[in-house]
Amino acid sequence: MKHKFLFLITKGDNIGGAQIYVKELAIQLSNDGHEVIVAMGTNGELNHQLLHHNITTKIVKNLETSIHPWKDVKVIFELKRLIAEVKPDLVCINSSKSGIVGRIACYLAKTKNVFVVHGWSYTNGLPFLKIVAFKLIEKILRKYSGYWICVSEFDFELGKKSKTIYPEKTKVIKNGISDKKIKTQSFNESDLTKIIFIARHDHQKDHRTLFEAIKDIEGIELLLLGDGPLLEKNQHFAKQLNIESKVQFLGFQSSVDAYLSESQIFVLVSNWEGFPISTLEAMSAGLPIIVTDVGGAGEAITNGVEGFVIKKGDSQSLKEKIEYLQKNKEVRQNMGKAARATYEAHYTFNHMYQKTLHYFQTIINN
Repeated sequence: MKHKFLFLITKGDNIGGAQIYVKELAIQLSNDGHEVIVAMGTNGELNHQLLHHNITTKIVKNLETSIHPWKDVKVIFELKRLIAEVKPDLVCINSSKSGIVGRIACYLAKTKNVFVVHGWSYTNGLPFLKIVAFKLIEKILRKYSGYWICVSEFDFELGKKSKTIYPEKTKVIKNGISDKKIKTQSFNESDLTKIIFIARHDHQKDHRTLFEAIKDIEGIELLLLGDGPLLEKNQHFAKQLNIESKVQFLGFQSSVDAYLSESQIFVLVSNWEGFPISTLEAMSAGLPIIVTDVGGAGEAITNGVEGFVIKKGDSQSLKEKIEYLQKNKEVRQNMGKAARATYEAHYTFNHMYQKTLHYFQTIINN
């Protein structure tokens, strides 16, 4: 049976994990004959990519990341009108701010909805006042919510402990991505070891710890893919540490495949995470992984098998793990093969899509 789905996400002007999730699901659902509309607060890359695949999109005025009570009230009623116009069988809500206004709009419109938790807005690592405020908001919203999908076990347990979900109405479905089938380029031990970090320059990511870790390592090159508000600050810090010759600030890239193919090590150093898609991209490409133990970042990795999980902010441990992989070609290759095998077994897009579609249909039929 075919259904009509309305997806809601706050930002459409950049492509992060939540945007990739929405884009890939929307495209596949459309390809399978379902009707899909994607609403977002800002026009940009996500909107362009969806339109390229003939997905209907809507721009929601005043939908912003920050909280503005008067604007947010207007957004709620704009969304309520949109829901009445579209008449979806299910609204799939993504990102924290959309999670607030979207669930209230669905409650008012008496429409079934599922909120996808790509990382709680009150998770450890965020500013204290934000944690307090958003935890309270989520506790209040629980009464007016439909269902939840958590993309990590960490977020499910945190939601249960914080009483911001009903466990019986929540499903853990970890992210999955399409197979990139990347062939890594030939690498000689005399070459610079290339380390890749795919991340926006913002407070979620910990570029400073990575810079401190590599400052005394020779024979490496760091590829930084991403833009963001802290880009200039991070460039200045790299200059302060005198590591500009080791670091390439490559900005936003719509495709990361070519950079993954020429890299030997993937790192993701963060202050908080949901279940990062960039890690799965690297695993698909057969790279060994180094991630920090925040949120669900390490859930795809068995420490010492596909790579390493290190403590948040531990530049010395990060340095040691990079040097170990740099010097041990066989270990590096074996970890990359293990990462690829784990991806194939658990984190393909089809694996995630089938579970998600089944859960969507279960919600609709309840």
